[in-house]
Amino acid sequence: SPVPLPGEMYRLTLGDLYRLEFERTLPAKQYAPPGRSKLQQDVLRMADVECAQQLQLWTVAALCRSLSLDNIITLLNAALLEKQLVVFCPNIGMLAAIVLSLVPLLRPFAWHSLMLPITPDSMLAFLDAPVPFVLGVQYKTPAVVSRCHGLLRVNVYKNAIKNASFPSLPNSRQLMHALAPHHAALCEAAPLAVERPVHVITPDEEEAAGRFLAVTHDYMSQLCGDLRLHTIVNVGMSKRTGVFMRDALIESLPAKDRPFIRAFTETQMFNVYADGVISDYCEA
Repeated sequence: SPVPLPGEMYRLTLGDLYRLEFERTLPAKQYAPPGRSKLQQDVLRMADVECAQQLQLWTVAALCRSLSLDNIITLLNAALLEKQLVVFCPNIGMLAAIVLSLVPLLRPFAWHSLMLPITPDSMLAFLDAPVPFVLGVQYKTPAVVSRCHGLLRVNVYKNAIKNASFPSLPNSRQLMHALAPHHAALCEAAPLAVERPVHVITPDEEEAAGRFLAVTHDYMSQLCGDLRLHTIVNVGMSKRTGVFMRDALIESLPAKDRPFIRAFTETQMFNVYADGVISDYCEA
């Protein structure tokens, strides 16, 4: 069967007894990547957009119930700089939720490297991989500990993060202030949440998680400002092309924010995003 288009219903009949229906939802505007107007027709490449949308509420609710707001900001900071992250949690549902929460929280940016919500013992060698990664590991066995000395370690059951040494997010205090009431609302639901599956949340939790995501999305969208202001467009060719002036962006920012932005602009996450913005700008 062909892959259904966004907005279409897929139906699968299994004999005379069972019928499955799945509606492929239209992607929300905040999850669509920039500079890819033809992406709507390429249904297979919409997977990451739809993934972020489907994961958005229950994973963020689980994250806020498990980690302090300080640690959530540190986790986002590390992910934006494409650090090597390992998340420890014995509860397999919470472990998967916390790793997967990065997918919607990072939008409009996207993680382009290795991400394993649950890492089986047979794949623990990925802890030695020379690339950015986010790995979810249930238990800190001796074999795991020996490979994690230089990695950023998130201990969910202790609500602690180790090896967090990197430039801080710009305006992190303002971000924390804006997120605090929504994080507190989700924390209040923690005692009751242990009695139900991790993906099941109440309407109040949905509302609080949605507001938490709205704040992070606004922050992420403004993190680097308008990249078009730092792009030189060559109009002398048959096709318009643009050159992004990285140093111009960095110099335009306050001195306290430059260390983070300098490191961020070297990541694959930023460069894929910037290519999309510049491509859209040149084709407009």
